[in-house]
Amino acid sequence: MQCFISDEYASVVPVNKKLKGFEKIDLAPGESKNVIFKFTRKDLRFIGEDNKWLFEPGTLRVSCGDQSASFELK
Repeated sequence: MQCFISDEYASVVPVNKKLKGFEKIDLAPGESKNVIFKFTRKDLRFIGEDNKWLFEPGTLRVSCGDQSASFELK
C-alpha cells in the first residue's frame, strides 16, 4: 500500500505527488486489512524558492490505494 500527498497549489511548483508512506502487506483472496499512516508536520513541508523548508496554507490531497481525501492546511 502506498500513500501520496499532493499540494493543489503552492508558490513553488512541487512534485505532483509525493510518496509519504508505504507498507508491504500480504492478502489472501477476499481478505482485507486496515493500514494506518500517520503524518507529521515534517511530511507536509516542501523546499521554497530560497532553498529552505516551507509550510503554506492550502488544500492537500492524500491518496492511499483507491481512497483519497482533501484537507486544509492552515
